[in-house]
Amino acid sequence: MSPTPQITVRQHYIPQFYMRKFTDDDKKVGVLSCKLNKLTPRKSPRSIACEDFFYGLKTGVPDDVSQAIEEFFQDLEGKLSRLLPPIEGKILTGQKIEDDEKWYIALFMSMLWIRGPAMREQNRMMSEDLTRQMMAMTFSRSEEDINAFFDSFDRDRGEITTPGQRKAVIDGFNKKKFKMNISNHLHMRMFESIDNFANLFAAKDWTIYITKTKTGFVTTDNPVAEILPPITGFYGPGFFSRDHYFSFSPEIFIHCKASLNRGEKSIRRKTLFEKDSQKIFELNILLSCRAMKFIYGSESILKTILDVVEFTKRQRYKSLTQKL
Repeated sequence: MSPTPQITVRQHYIPQFYMRKFTDDDKKVGVLSCKLNKLTPRKSPRSIACEDFFYGLKTGVPDDVSQAIEEFFQDLEGKLSRLLPPIEGKILTGQKIEDDEKWYIALFMSMLWIRGPAMREQNRMMSEDLTRQMMAMTFSRSEEDINAFFDSFDRDRGEITTPGQRKAVIDGFNKKKFKMNISNHLHMRMFESIDNFANLFAAKDWTIYITKTKTGFVTTDNPVAEILPPITGFYGPGFFSRDHYFSFSPEIFIHCKASLNRGEKSIRRKTLFEKDSQKIFELNILLSCRAMKFIYGSESILKTILDVVEFTKRQRYKSLTQKL
């Protein structure tokens, strides 16, 4: 008999090897809840940044898709967990970062940026908005066209909707009581583009901040923060006009921005000392204000940003969210 396949229920969207960098001496991570606006009990990397069957077509519902994607990310994480530490060491010791090493960091950033709940929510909102626009166009047509729409739906489903049911759908939509049930399919299709987005991240200019202070960097459940310039066109700003911020470790913070001059260095380093504590604080606030639900790091650092994060989220304080 063939062995029973291993079923992974708890599926992480942030690798445990990354979260271990942000633990304190007790091997646990400080957790700041954005909803409660307070520190919650410290947790191990195994118990955070995960959900049951996160990669299912429906979050929380077991299926074969979730297992296949979980296996894919386990393999990728295994590779990155071996490749990244030596590169991190080169950054901290001032050694040159080769192009392929920059790409591996970019691959890690791309994976984190695409796979998590922030990108899923963005895709869900886009799908819901598009569906609502299409439904609005459909229900604004003639009665004959509307009935033809329902007839086509009935043929595909193999069941008949009654006139009363059709009226209830239209009334519910017009009164904005129409609840969308969007699957994770569109989000998971993006996983095929992780390598492509890694190329885009790598093509940007990077400023790498290295802290030499006791105050380190934090991370969040949305570890690669994205800042968009003002929207001026119909399609919005392209990838290269957006800035991305990423806490690679408590000692290393990366800012990716558009490359303006290919003749210059693509990686610049800035060492931060005690006199630069305000800069470290601002970078931590920038990441924290783009968290979905949780901010992670040393509790001593989380305590310093607690009040500011709450104020910034409530008042939409924009001065700390502009490009640094």
